[in-house]
Amino acid sequence: MTEDLELIPRESIDELRRYLDTASRSLLVGSESEAHRRFFIVNVAGETPLAIGLCASGLSPRARVLWQAKLGRALIGSDCTVTAVDVRLGKIITGIQLDGAFFDFIMPDENGAAVVHELGAMGVGFDGSVRWTVSSEDVVENFCVGPDRVLELGVADAGRALRVSLADGNLLETK
Repeated sequence: MTEDLELIPRESIDELRRYLDTASRSLLVGSESEAHRRFFIVNVAGETPLAIGLCASGLSPRARVLWQAKLGRALIGSDCTVTAVDVRLGKIITGIQLDGAFFDFIMPDENGAAVVHELGAMGVGFDGSVRWTVSSEDVVENFCVGPDRVLELGVADAGRALRVSLADGNLLETK
């Protein structure tokens, strides 16, 4: 089962690091990003608990963490990156650069999720693989999942929604 994990805000990088120093196992994600403005702790329970610290510049409207306990993996979406983490090993698998700011994970399942970002969408696996990617010509203003697992991206100045099959990332004819 895939579930969201709570992001616990911290006031500063120093407070974040102090918390991580007290954990039996910890990992810091996003420390390479510029101008950190937001800091979070994510506690992942399980056979081998892990405290994950997240640094973010605040480019994305929100950060989100998906946890897949059976695989022992997490996906973290923040700023312009999705980070795949192997919680059992306490290591980052990969960081996937997005074409724009992270908006949300949608339709998560046992293997991964679709990611909506500022300039399109992509399918990402808990193993860090990119399964498909779709780019828009302008900024995504809104999105929703319609019938038959079709993602509709409302793109600025496009006049019509960009329709994407969540099964394989194929562009579908607009209605």
